[in-house]
Amino acid sequence: MRVERAFAGHGALAANVQRLERVGLSGVGQADALGIPEVFVPAGFGTSIYEPTFKLKDDGSAYEPVAATAPTPLASPLPFNIAFWSGPGEEARVLKVASAYEAATHHRRPPPSLGPVTKNP
Repeated sequence: MRVERAFAGHGALAANVQRLERVGLSGVGQADALGIPEVFVPAGFGTSIYEPTFKLKDDGSAYEPVAATAPTPLASPLPFNIAFWSGPGEEARVLKVASAYEAATHHRRPPPSLGPVTKNP
């Protein structure tokens, strides 16, 4: 099994990953179930999306998704993020990596209504 090879020697972590696969959990925010540190930072802004459409099956039993072929422009950019994970007990490492990424890319934009952030005296 792919998971067993990828996490060989990491018993508890491998068991948690297998549990996630069994119940069908995937995507962002699952590091807590794996027992590993995770941090999210801004990764940019999208200006369009591809909205799915649905078509009724020929037998009328259900709708099926149909891949979008044309982008839908957004009225305002939509932020998205990136997640960084590290091994158990490596919180400092994942925070350093996330901080370096954020400092290098400058993707974070404060909301316009927030106003400037001032330092505490």
